[in-house]
Amino acid sequence: MASSSTSMDDVVFDFSNLSLGPQQVPFNAALDAKSLNCTKSDFEEAAVDILGTRTAAQVQLVATEFLKVSGNDLKTHIEKQTSGNLEKLLLSRLLPHEYHDAEQLYKAMKGLGTNEDVLIEILTSRTNAQIHTIKTTFLHKYNKTLEKWVQISVVAESL
Repeated sequence: MASSSTSMDDVVFDFSNLSLGPQQVPFNAALDAKSLNCTKSDFEEAAVDILGTRTAAQVQLVATEFLKVSGNDLKTHIEKQTSGNLEKLLLSRLLPHEYHDAEQLYKAMKGLGTNEDVLIEILTSRTNAQIHTIKTTFLHKYNKTLEKWVQISVVAESL
């Protein structure tokens, strides 16, 4: 019985019809800023499209360009153009990650009960350098050390 084995050299892959999804437009902070400097009716869609698809560093550049283009602060513009959860989401995109993380950790530990899922998510998924920055930010923002807050929260939960 003869075997007809096929080697990988004989296999032909056809990728000509493979779709790679929509083409990404190159990042342009000035163009993004101009797009955000629009009427209230167009702002929500533009803000979600732009701020929702940019990295944190790119969002910071867009905010800087927005000030140059419009003479207004992007944070103030978002507050005037939106409200509710969309406003909170868009404003959170303006914050550097360490500020957002410090705020989420604070909220997870303040008041009765501790949201341990938030503590675990943030403290186990960040690098040592990021945690150091979060600790510094937490201290400056809340005038308390993150270590002490975590220690008090965890001990209080176990009682």
